[in-house]
Amino acid sequence: MSLWGRMKSLNASENSADMDTITSTNNQRIKDLVKLHKRRAREREGRVVLEGVRLVEEGFAAGFVQELFVADTVADTVRGQALIKAAMTSGITVWHCEPRVLQKAGETAANPGVIAAATIPPWGDLKEPLAEHAFVLWADELSDPGNLGTMVRTAAAAGAVAVAITAGSVDPWNSKVVRSSMGSVFRIPLLYRTRSQMLQLFHSLDFDIVVADIQDAELYHAVNLLGRTVITIGNEAAGVHHDTLQQARHRVTLPMLAGVESLNASVAASVLLYECRRQRDIHRFI
Repeated sequence: MSLWGRMKSLNASENSADMDTITSTNNQRIKDLVKLHKRRAREREGRVVLEGVRLVEEGFAAGFVQELFVADTVADTVRGQALIKAAMTSGITVWHCEPRVLQKAGETAANPGVIAAATIPPWGDLKEPLAEHAFVLWADELSDPGNLGTMVRTAAAAGAVAVAITAGSVDPWNSKVVRSSMGSVFRIPLLYRTRSQMLQLFHSLDFDIVVADIQDAELYHAVNLLGRTVITIGNEAAGVHHDTLQQARHRVTLPMLAGVESLNASVAASVLLYECRRQRDIHRFI
């Protein structure tokens, strides 16, 4: 008997209704998951689809998973067993699915083996009391989901207190953003506001806005980033918006050899975030 079968047998008395097998891609629950591939549906329902063990584990650990859909390819593994048991203990409905059903419900080419429907966390905020040396990453109208996801992951790793996302940017709950973040969208607060609202917020909290730019810019490692700092990365094609540039305390650049194409937005963000971290580590502020 498969691990799934053993677990269903062991839990027959109290959880059998939650252990039924979904065999059709026309099942309404699967159709509901597919709808969440669209931004409008995610915003309307406040839910997102998580694919793969790692993302589901992150969503579960953060307390946002609502339902679990699992195929034997994951149910018969140690991590899968732990995830299923934890979900059932927490009262989360677990559905056994045929692999082709999960393939339909997901967006990735490879079959994930496990999918979760999760609640989208509420938008974050910045409020006092804040550390004197807090730093934030601001994605100012980024359009590439891979860039934004990588930046969220790096910001969380480097110690940023939040990621600010200007309205008009790619949806931070786009599946590619979530996957690229490796679940860090659940680990760090995401702020979502208009540009003018964001500028007002940072001004009210005495943050210095630092923008990555190439004109009239200082070398990034020559700038004091120890105070409250907002590392700002603009749109991949258009750069940082004029209104943001007008409010910037510093424009910084990363040195490159002549003839080399400008750095990817997420790479530039990573360098600047870790410069913030480096300066704080030297002064033991983190």
